[in-house]
Amino acid sequence: MIQFAEIQKGLLREIGARIVEHGFGGRPSGQSFYKTTGWGRLAFHVSFIKHKDDFDVTADVAIRVNAVEDLINAQADHLKESEKKGTFTFGAEIGNISAGKGHRWTVGSSSDVGIVAQRIMDEFENIATPYFERYCDLQNMLMVLRSFDDSSFTHCPFPGLKCMRAVALSSVLGMKQDEIKQIANECKVFLQELQSPQDLAQYSKFIGSLFAAR
Repeated sequence: MIQFAEIQKGLLREIGARIVEHGFGGRPSGQSFYKTTGWGRLAFHVSFIKHKDDFDVTADVAIRVNAVEDLINAQADHLKESEKKGTFTFGAEIGNISAGKGHRWTVGSSSDVGIVAQRIMDEFENIATPYFERYCDLQNMLMVLRSFDDSSFTHCPFPGLKCMRAVALSSVLGMKQDEIKQIANECKVFLQELQSPQDLAQYSKFIGSLFAAR
């Protein structure tokens, strides 16, 4: 019987040996590799989809802005403190970034590990690295978070959270009060038109707390 767990560990080791060249830690936490920035951290995460005779691998990237997540998580009573530390502001699956659909690599035996690890890292260099470079400019991130185009939800798929993060980021960036309120109002209108009472209630609670504290 093929020991897929050991093969998966081997794949993570191979990725780790390569990703250190990009400033990420080479030892994964779970199935994620991290890089710390002055304002948060970047993550590269792989998932395994098991089949009878092989498994598929997918990869995604994420960016955490600590100050944004702290503002939002202050209202997230349903999350444990450990869970609050693990939330991310922005991110997407590699295939959705490059082609608008998921991308998988298949591993059937230990002999596939080196090849698949290199192919994943090729995608990291060609897709993840430019993604990080673009959206670590937090003004670029804000433009997407405050947009309501369908493509913008690739990077933050939950409407209520996306709107909260847009307003929180505008505050963290030190925008003027009237500019923050404009973004907040645009988001409120969007959520009202979406007719999602739960999202709107969660958003309204956050906005009320944010502006009360300013």
